[in-house]
Parts: sequence; C-alpha cells; structure tokens
Amino acid sequence: MPAIEKKRRVESDEVTVRDRLVGTPSKIFTPFRTIGHVANSTPISVSSFGRNFLVACSVGRAVQIYDVSTLHLMFVTSPQTPAPIQSLHFHRPYVYATWDNCIGVYFRGKLLYKLECDTKDKLVCVRSFGENLVAINSSQIFVFKRGQKKEEQSDDEDEEEDRDELDPPFEYYTTVTLANSVGAAHSIIHPPTYLNKIVVATRRSLLLVNIRTGKVVFSTNEIGSDDEITAIVDAPVVNYIGVGTASGKVHVYNLKLGERLMAFHTGSRVNCLSFRSDSFAHLGVGTASGDAFFFDLNSQKRLHVLRETHEESEGGITSLVFLPGMPAFLTCGGDNSLREWVFDPVMSESNKTVIAPPRALRHRAGHSAPPTSIKFVDEEAHFLVSASGDASMWRFSLRKDAQNQEFSQVSKLTEEQKNNPFASKTRAAGPSKKMRVKLPPVTSLAQTSLRQQEWDSILTTHKGENWAQTWDGHRGRVGAHRLPTSDGGIAQTVTVTQCGNFGVVGSATGSVDIFNLQSGILRRKLQGTPKKKAITGIVVDSLNREVITTSLDRKVRFNDFHTGKLLETVTLAAPITKLVLHDSSDLIACALDDFSVVVIDTITKRVVRVLEGRHANQITDICFSPDAKWVISASLDSTICTWDLLTGACIDVIRLDTVATNVEMSRNGDWLATAHVTGNGVCLWSNRGQFVDISSAPAPEIESSEVAQIDAVGSLAQSSVVDGAFEETETEDQSLAASIAQIEESLLTLSLAPSSKMNTLVHLDTIKMRNKPKEAPKAPEQAPFFLQLTGADKKPEEATSCPDGLVPSNFDAIGESAFSRLLREAAQSGEYHEFIDHLAGMSPAQTDLEIRSLNSWAPYTELIAFVDAMAAVLEKRTNYELGQAWMNMFLRCHGDVIMSALNPKIVEDEEEDEVQQQPCEPLKGSLTRWKELNQHESNRMEDIVKYCQGVINYLRVGY
Repeated sequence: MPAIEKKRRVESDEVTVRDRLVGTPSKIFTPFRTIGHVANSTPISVSSFGRNFLVACSVGRAVQIYDVSTLHLMFVTSPQTPAPIQSLHFHRPYVYATWDNCIGVYFRGKLLYKLECDTKDKLVCVRSFGENLVAINSSQIFVFKRGQKKEEQSDDEDEEEDRDELDPPFEYYTTVTLANSVGAAHSIIHPPTYLNKIVVATRRSLLLVNIRTGKVVFSTNEIGSDDEITAIVDAPVVNYIGVGTASGKVHVYNLKLGERLMAFHTGSRVNCLSFRSDSFAHLGVGTASGDAFFFDLNSQKRLHVLRETHEESEGGITSLVFLPGMPAFLTCGGDNSLREWVFDPVMSESNKTVIAPPRALRHRAGHSAPPTSIKFVDEEAHFLVSASGDASMWRFSLRKDAQNQEFSQVSKLTEEQKNNPFASKTRAAGPSKKMRVKLPPVTSLAQTSLRQQEWDSILTTHKGENWAQTWDGHRGRVGAHRLPTSDGGIAQTVTVTQCGNFGVVGSATGSVDIFNLQSGILRRKLQGTPKKKAITGIVVDSLNREVITTSLDRKVRFNDFHTGKLLETVTLAAPITKLVLHDSSDLIACALDDFSVVVIDTITKRVVRVLEGRHANQITDICFSPDAKWVISASLDSTICTWDLLTGACIDVIRLDTVATNVEMSRNGDWLATAHVTGNGVCLWSNRGQFVDISSAPAPEIESSEVAQIDAVGSLAQSSVVDGAFEETETEDQSLAASIAQIEESLLTLSLAPSSKMNTLVHLDTIKMRNKPKEAPKAPEQAPFFLQLTGADKKPEEATSCPDGLVPSNFDAIGESAFSRLLREAAQSGEYHEFIDHLAGMSPAQTDLEIRSLNSWAPYTELIAFVDAMAAVLEKRTNYELGQAWMNMFLRCHGDVIMSALNPKIVEDEEEDEVQQQPCEPLKGSLTRWKELNQHESNRMEDIVKYCQGVINYLRVGY
C-alpha cells in the first residue's frame, strides 16, 4: 500500500519542504523566479471556471498557470519538485502533477498534499474524475479515492482547522497490474458516462479497465498491431474516442462496437488530438513536424493545415487543446511557446459554408535554447536583453510578461521590397518562411540605453561571422549596419561606449576597430594589438579616454581612444578569458585561465586584488556589483562565488545543479540574473543585501557545507521579493558581525548618533532664532466662542505653571533632574560613564536646557563636574564628536562666568579700601586638564589621517 504524506501544521513545515527541494539558501542571494520560460514539452491541461479558462503548463520542476483570456501569469507552484514533472491534469480548482513516483496536489500554486505510489517507475499520466484519482506508469494503474472529512465537535476553532488539514483528500484504493503482452502504457482517459471505467492506451493496445473491480473489461490491438499508438482523446459524443499513431494515421474509434468509424492521414507522427465541442464537428491533430491538421468529421475531409506552428527540432506540437464550447484552441511545444488560435465566424458563398483557417490570437514565448548572453537595459531593471543559441534575441520584462518582445530580424531592404509594387517577382522568388534563415547565434552582446531612441544601441557578434550586427533597441528590430573586422577575422567580442556614439569590435585574429554607430563608418584602428591572438575583452572608460583590451597572450593593453596609440601594457599570470569594467570606480576585473580573477586599477595600471582559491574549473563569466563592493564569478564547476573587494575574501558560494554561463547584476542592485547550460529561461535572484547587512567573513569550504541550489528550468522559489530577504540564515560569523561600542581602547570612536544631531547641537542658537515667531498669536476679531484661543488671556506665569502636586517627568520627588543627580553622583564617585550615556541619549533641546541650568555661582561645583565629565569623554575616546559639541555649548553658555572666575576683578570693601579676589583654582585645574587631553587627541588624530593619506598616495602613484 502506498504511503500517503499528510500535511502537518507545524511551524517549520514550510521551511523544511523548501530546504529539501531547493537547498540551504545563500546568505546574499535568494532564488526568486525564472523569466522567459513559458512551457516545455510536457502536455498542458485546461480547466474551465464558468466562462473563464485557465491553462497549466510545466516548466520543469514547477507549474505555471495562465489566464487563457489574456495569457497573463496567474500562479506558479511552490515549492519546486525534486524531479522534473512528467504529466499534468487541471481539474477544477486543483492541479495534479506527477514526478518520479509521487503525485502533488496544488491549489492556487501552493502544494496541499503529496501522494506517493508504491513503485520505482515514473508515473507517466494522471487523471481525476468524480471522486477518483488515477495515475499510471508503464505497467501499473494506481487508484485513489477522495476521503471523507471527519466531523468532530471542538470548542477550539484552531483545533478543528488543524484536523481538517490533517485529513488527506485522497485515500489509497487499489492497484491494477497490466500484462506485459499489451506493451507499455502511456495515456489514460475517462470517456463520458463510463462509470468507474477508464481507457488505457499502450503502445500496442487499447484497454477498457474497471477501476472499482480492477479488471480489464475490453481490449483490442486492432490499431496497434501494425502501428504504434501515440495519443488518445475522448470525443464529445458518447462511445467515441480519437486515436493517433506513430505513422501519422488518425482513427475515430467506437468503444461500444469495437470498430473504427473513420481514419485520416497526416504524414507525420501524431503527438496530440482534440475534438472541437461547439457547433462544428472538427478534429485537431498536432504532429511532431510542428504542423497542425484539422479535419471535418461530417464530410471526412481535411479542412486546414497550419504549417510550422512549433519548431520541429524541439518535438513539434506536444499539446493541442480546444477550449470547451469555444471556437478557439491552444497549442504548446518544446520550443518554449504557448499559442492561442481562434476560428473566425463562418462565411457563406454560393450556398456553401466556408470555414476560414484559424488565426493567431495571442501567444507567450521565449528562447527555445539556453541563453548565451544577457544584459540589463535600464537603470530601474525593468527590461533585460537576452540572446540564445536558437539565433533569437528577446527583451524580457521583469514586471509583466505581456511586455516581452522578440527582436525582429527582417531587414529594412526586405521591407522596402515588400512595399514596392514592382518587386512582386522578386518577392515571389524569395525564400519562404520555412527556408528563411535567421542570423547565426549570438556569441557576445553589448548595449547602452543613452541614444537608443535616435539610432542603433545594441551590438552583437555571431558565430562564424567576420562582422558585428547593430540592433535597434528602441523598436526591437535588427539594425541598419554590419561592422566588418579590418583583418577579416571572426568577430569575437564587442562593446558600446557609454555615450552611445561608438561601437568597438575585436576579432579572433587580434584586430580592434572603432565604428560610429549612427553611420556605421570605421573611425580608427587600435595600434599594438596582438597578432594571431584572439581578443577576449574590450571596455572603454566613461570619458572615452582609453580603450582597454585583453587577449589570450596574457596582456592587458591600454590604448588612447582618440589616436589609437598603445599607452601601456600589463602582463598577467595566465591567458585572459573575460573582461568587465566598473564605470564609477575605474576598476576592471579579468578572468584568467588559472581559475582566478584579477582586479586592476585603470588609473595606476596596477593589480589591486587577486581573487583565487574557490573555483575548480574555468570561469565562464564575471560581473561587478553596482557599488563595486563585490565581484561575482561563475564557473564550470557549477558554482557562483561572491568576492569582497575590500578584504579579497570569498564571502558566499552558491552550488548549482547546472553550470551558469552568464551572470549579470542590475544597476540598482536588486537582482542577480543568471543563464545556464540547461533551461531556456533567465534565473533571477533577489539581493538580500538591499534589506539586511551582509557579513564580509569568508564563506566555509564547499566540501564542508551545503550551499543553495536553483532549478534552471524552474520558475518561482519565493512568493515575493522580500520573503527571502527576511529569512533568518544561520551563519557561523554572526558573532563576528555584532556591533560593539568600541573595538579597542586605543581607537578614537565616534558616537552612533546621526550627524544631524551634532549639527543641531552646534547651531542650536541659529535654529532658535530662525524658528522664533515674529509676533505673539492674536485672537481673531468677532470669532465664535468655540474658535477663541484657549489660554490667550492668561498671564505667562499662569500658562506655564504646573498643577499642584505635579512636576515634570525628568525631575524626581525632590525637584532634581536626572541630569543633575547623575552629574552629582559622578563627581562624588569619579565614574562618568552613566552620566555620559544619559547625556548622549538626550535631545538637543533637552541638552541645551540642562547645560544652561547648571549652577554658575561660586564655588562652581557643577561647572567643575561637567568639565571633568568632558575630560572623561576624551580619556575613554568614545563619543568624540558629541563631546566636542557639548563643550562648545558649555563654553557658549557659561563663558562669561568662567572668565570672571579665572580673572577676578579688584573690589572695594568697608574694612579695607581694596580687596583682590582669588581665582577659582579647581575650575582652572579642570579646564587645564581638559585642554591638554583635547590637544593630545587632536594631534594624534591629525597624525593618523596624514599617515593614511600618505599610504594611499603611495599605493596610487608609486615611486
């Protein structure tokens, strides 16, 4: 009996499932979704909700659900399945998916239950009807019945809800084993009105099985005796089914009579069938050649043929489904496209009904091969340009799938020929759609968005071609210019200047040429380029001063952009395979053949970092973070490493289940995009560094810890962007990243208060003068009684006095403020840390009031205690800037009192004519001590700043 996994309401259940299917998450990047992946070759399933229809499509380890009326993405199942999905069935609100020997039941994209069958073979088909759920593998039929919910009385509503969730929706019923002689089973259907019976299609036979008794009621090998059965579908008419074969024959079979009613021929392997269920008796057939055939069952003739609906190289049409009661149908194929077609209303000509061929209504598509180059287009990370091995280029939207656009490869010359009425002969002799060939696959891509509305803004190189092609990024079409290499070598790499005016093309034989993108004219050739060595990277600085190139001869060359002369050369330890530039910091990163990344400062022409020790195979791509804090590299060892430039350490490692060929980070820092050798989409990772602080401690070794995984053909791993950002990730370096008040006593530490607080303390008098009202408020003339100003007629002392028995909250029972009490206690004990902490937490207005309220009469006890507290701030070397601001306020408020105390005047006395008052020695001593400490710390800080400045100048300029 198969084991049934029940859903348990525990706090960590969702995390446990996700960890099992996705893996331990990275501390920086969280898998979010995959864009550009619509569907694969797994047959789709359609379900109706009144007049609305939804379609479920498999994308590997997840299911995407679209609204048929708009083809907008509604839901994506989560979490991802451990293995690729083999079959789908959409029955009312639930989606049933099979992988390995398991059946997953999904509702609105969430996994509700998982049923496991007692078999080691993969389940190839699943169907739900009535209270039954049936799944098959090649030799067995597994039957489940919907369970009954238990009705129990409970006073606690949460307990009732928990019991409902624990009750499984299906219970195991029976298993039917098929004979080996009938062949491997691959499809099942439930004909209407056939109670407890299903039709099982094997390679050779059709079987009618009673799932209640477990017996085969009827079997026939009439169709499969000389052919292989590939597809079956039930008809809207009782007792009839459609059967397709590998030879291209289509049969309409009567189950009750056990005989064929009619047959058609398509000439290619039949993958899928569907009957039209409105007022027309039509049968649609999808073939492996990518053609869709439509037959009229009344006249038994072929109506129309849609040629090349899907790519033949990707398996042709794998699904063709008519919408119930509608003149529309959906097609899907392995070329990563979902298309919706519609039959227009019939026309009548000379008493004959003319049915027009179906027309394309809407579609969703993407690359049919893995992407080879990806680039973010704009600053907001709205669009991403992607090129693929299927010779197509797409612009994907990260916000709305309906905005995805494939770049047109129709040249302007072809359009002029189409619009020219005299070019009809040329047009007729031109290649057909099937014969027309796209540009070769893209090998490198560069773009800028600055001038894309004025002229071509994208530049690409193509496999085996000695020219680079321009593209119109604004209109989404091929550009007007082809930029040839000067030495005739194959174009290897390209770049576009940030101003959008120039494109630079490097060849596989060493030439580097600069072209004007508006006119396509060659402007200059770079001098000193390598001979017979491939150019592997080209970048131009933000001011168009230098062109930096790398090649397989291990050299980084710096050429003058305006003259083309070679300025300087830097030789590295190994051949260079990749080159990227960070514009604002003037840093370049080079990927070497020895599995390391070298970072060079383009101003000083010196190597500033060597990042190595983590990759075990060749690096496929590298990129900078927008703030140049990180370098991200991908390798053939199926890892993505994040390097911290400040420390040179690898702070994060992501282990993938497939090799990443491209990595690109958005300019706003929100997304990391990756392309892989498997899967037709571009994977997006959300950056947790935008929400939480990321520790720069080195990541543990890959062999000793699990690292995050992502399915390259999946779609969603998180339900929202911030879900992964606020997940708590257990790391060993959390204690190292904890913030403390002072790292070491010899260091001069500033406070954690914002800089605006110190500015307010220093300029508080100016702020008061600016905010002072120009005149007192006046009562309005002839104002109603309820609008009169309350308290306007009171005297100032009456308005500001407190009620009897009440004192302000910052005063204790004896009328002493916490400031005065802590200062008095600190002066007695000599420990000022508690007083300083209290003073640092006060607002600027409270600080000003307390300092002004200090007792300024002889013997100046409070003034002396406050100066000693400021000296303690300098001794502890904490809150340095606040201590300076507090002393500034103190001297500004009590400077006259201090001067009179230190320099007393001669006064007259009755007994003696003149008496010379003595200066206050304790106050003078405290001020002298504070002055010496302040001068010492100022000199020490000045020396440290000058030393650091000298070291930086030495590193940048050298000798």
